[in-house]
Amino acid sequence: MAVCYFLDLSHLGRLLFVCNDWSVAARAAAHDPTWQLTKLSADEFNRYTRSNALPISLTTRQRWVHVNPMKAKQTHSAQEAKAAGFTIEQMKAAGYDSYQCNVAGFSIEELTSAGHLGPGTHTAQEAKAAGFTIEQMKAAGYDSYQCNVAGFSIEELTSAGHLGPKTHTTLEAKAAGFTIEQMKAAGYTSRQCNVFGFSIEELTSAGHLGPGTHTAQEAKAAGFTIEQMKAAGYRPYQCKVAGFSFEEASRAGFVTWGSERRDFWFSTGMYAYSGLDQIGRHYNW
Repeated sequence: MAVCYFLDLSHLGRLLFVCNDWSVAARAAAHDPTWQLTKLSADEFNRYTRSNALPISLTTRQRWVHVNPMKAKQTHSAQEAKAAGFTIEQMKAAGYDSYQCNVAGFSIEELTSAGHLGPGTHTAQEAKAAGFTIEQMKAAGYDSYQCNVAGFSIEELTSAGHLGPKTHTTLEAKAAGFTIEQMKAAGYTSRQCNVFGFSIEELTSAGHLGPGTHTAQEAKAAGFTIEQMKAAGYRPYQCKVAGFSFEEASRAGFVTWGSERRDFWFSTGMYAYSGLDQIGRHYNW
């Protein structure tokens, strides 16, 4: 590629005959030395721009995203993509969801007109009224319950493979061929999956752990962060026994009432979250 910089346009013709694959590169390099930067992979682009290893200008960064539109989400926020001139259609194709596009500055009306609807900007009823199929609703992020409320029948949801705990039993989901990964993504707990036939070993292998099937120590040993522990339903005291600190629990969003009450908080940590809230209110914490 570097040799192209030393050729004037009169020599390019011969070079193009030598290697067809170089035709685009040769033309671009002769006219625009920054062309090579647009050929960086998303990982390289991130590495260079974040470390300032290369002085890449804003204009060149915007050119990179236009040359690599499908990789835009890996390197640019929705706001940056919009500032680079992306249309809603391009934003949608690149993987930005409707909420991200709305935050970036596109109006609800623009999103609706472009058929870019999602749970963060439109109700399930609005999406269905706009002509979304169940498959499109599912792909956009609407869960099975939202689709059911919007008017799709249980039979339609089942036929489309869009099942969830609020519309289908665990047994129905398993009978429909759902894997553990799909069950987990749909919102079925590890306990529900275990009761209806998935073994502890299968759940562990799939990273689907919870209080009904695994101890907090097992979840932590499997690599769970305290945020994941909280989301899975482990309570404060269980997290303490597993080895997490008060500070970690506090940062993860557990109700803690301040460090001066850490001992009391951890000792009452086997209560459900609502129970902890009630205790705090009782003592005006």
